[in-house]
Formats: sequence, structure tokens, C-alpha cells
Amino acid sequence: MVQTRLRFPHVRRPTRRATALAAVTVAVVIGTLLALRLSVGVYVNSSRGKAAVGKELQSMFGMPVEVADVDLGARTSAVKFRVLDPAAGRAEVLSIESAAADVSFAEVVASRIAPRHLDLTGVALTLRVDEDGTIQTPIPPVPGGPAGAVPRVVVERGRVAVRQEGYPEFAVAGIAVRVEPDGDVARLTGAVDDPVWGKWSVAGHLDRPTRSGWVEFTTAGELAWEQLRTIPFVPAGAWYGVDLSAGLTIRVTFAGPTTPRFEVASGTSVATPSR
Repeated sequence: MVQTRLRFPHVRRPTRRATALAAVTVAVVIGTLLALRLSVGVYVNSSRGKAAVGKELQSMFGMPVEVADVDLGARTSAVKFRVLDPAAGRAEVLSIESAAADVSFAEVVASRIAPRHLDLTGVALTLRVDEDGTIQTPIPPVPGGPAGAVPRVVVERGRVAVRQEGYPEFAVAGIAVRVEPDGDVARLTGAVDDPVWGKWSVAGHLDRPTRSGWVEFTTAGELAWEQLRTIPFVPAGAWYGVDLSAGLTIRVTFAGPTTPRFEVASGTSVATPSR
């Protein structure tokens, strides 16, 4: 048998030197990326870096922001911060133990920050209200923009406190909610498990172009009349004629800057429209 060896004169096998050079090049590139990531990570956790991140957040909230920690990851990034109200002596309005988004280190470096998912853990919101029931705390506007511009938001271990002049502080903890964008609509689902107020389900709907919508809070537990009267904003007359032993639903309807409308009903639901 005659064996024929094919030769390809124009194709050269890589030499050991070329292979070593390629390996060194890859190592240098990886090392450079790691060094850059480390240097940026060190910078953002310096006082200057945190101030820069806080400035970006301040433009969103319209109030001073103090950043405690920043973590840039390969696929996600997280920040710990709190928002202060200068009109109330820099009182804390909002604090978040971890705001994690699907924004990579490379996207942060390239300033391409457009998260699709936002996970908020350890959220504490405090509202100041005057004696007449008017909210004094500045509230950031609901984001507009094209459909799909709002990310999916998940809140875990949330707490809301209302401090009204002349009344004891009202607070609810154990809040876990999810906001799912669907075109121009944002849908809210979730639950509350508070040691004082018990377990509630939460549902809501927000129409972004009109800034209108509704939120419902429903519980099957029995609450005392004296306890319900401490809920801020709900008019005292709303509770008359409501059977508190059959569960309870509080529905808040809002439309733009107008005063929200409150409905209270016994049972597990107030009539809820599909939109």
C-alpha cells in the first residue's frame, strides 16, 4: 500500500514561540481587565467614588443621597444607600440595604446603565405628614419613557412608616412586593406579614402615561376598630358600617396629582376592574 502525505505549503503550524505569545497576550488582557475592575471597585468605594454614585442617584430622587457601599459584579451590580430630606434637617426618607440590578461591570464602565431587573432588599421608607394629612416628604415622579423602559422591581423586607404631626407613628413591616411592567402598565403583586397588623395581600395597577391606577390591601384577619383608626389618610367615616369580622379590603384609587380616593369594604375584595 502506498501512503500519500498531503502537504499544504501555505499553512504553517504555530510555533512554540507563537503559542507562548498568544498565551501571554490572553493573560495580559485578562490581567488588565481584572486590574481595571479592581481599580474601579476601589475608586467607587472611596469617598470620591461614593460621592459620584450618590450624585447620580440624587439626580433621580431630587434629594441628597449618601452611599455606603458599591459592588460592581460581572453580571450584576449593587449599591447600599439612603436618601435624605434637606427640608427636615436631612432626616432619612429612604434607606436600602441592597439595590441590585442586572448591570455588569463593563456596562457601568461604558455608562450603559439600563437594568431590566431591580432587586431591593431591606427597604425603609419614612413619610412626614402635617396635621391636615398633607404629605410633606418630596416624592419622586413616576418614571415615564417608552414601553419597557421601567425594569421589573422586587422588594423584600420592606418597611413603611408615617410620621404625622399630633399622632403616634404608624409603621408596617414585612413588605414583599413585585412590580411587573407590561407596556404602559405596571402591575403590583405582593404580601405583608407584620407582627402587629397580621397578613395582607397586595395588588395594584398603574397606568404610566396618565399616572393613574389603584392599589388594594386585603386581609382575612379580624382587626379592632381602635387599631384601624390609626391608619393614616383613610377618613374616619370610611369605617362605619364595615363588618370587621369578615375580613377587610382597603382600596386606594389615584389619578395624577389629585387627592387619592379610599374605599373600605368587608370581605376579601372591593370590585376591581381589569385595567
